[in-house]
Amino acid sequence: MFFKEFLQKKALKKARQNLDVRYLDIGDFKSVGFVLSVDTEIVPEAINNMISILEHRGVEYKGLVLNLNNKNNVFDCDNENIIVLGKGGINFAGIPDISKVNDFIKIEYDLLIDFSLDYSFAADYIVKSTASHFRIGRINYPDHPYDFVISNKDVSHRTYISSLIHYLSSIKAL
Repeated sequence: MFFKEFLQKKALKKARQNLDVRYLDIGDFKSVGFVLSVDTEIVPEAINNMISILEHRGVEYKGLVLNLNNKNNVFDCDNENIIVLGKGGINFAGIPDISKVNDFIKIEYDLLIDFSLDYSFAADYIVKSTASHFRIGRINYPDHPYDFVISNKDVSHRTYISSLIHYLSSIKAL
């Protein structure tokens, strides 16, 4: 257990991507990344909803779906902008294989959203490894990487996305 925690702490120290925090108005986002864990059957609906919103606004996007429980038939995606990472893409310490997530983390995003309902080391590592000017998360924990947390665990992904869009529309960049 201690060895696993040691490896995780070491990986997180290397992973940290620090960019100046810069919030843009919702209409000015050029690129958005999102991380989503497969935790319910509603995930495909939430992803499709998110994609349609981004495509409607002409925003480039990339998504990373964590299927760490290897749930069968929960998520099947033909979208080239969505990467699905299964349990085979994670080592024994919970650290994602960089070759599996590199296409996601190499992009610099204006906005990065972590939809995870519960803490996941893999999601934490990916969010911290990804260069983004503004990060939004759903859970609050020590040393979280987010610039803004909307703690709303008891609602569906669809409702959360609506709340997120409301907050992003209400906040004005300086």
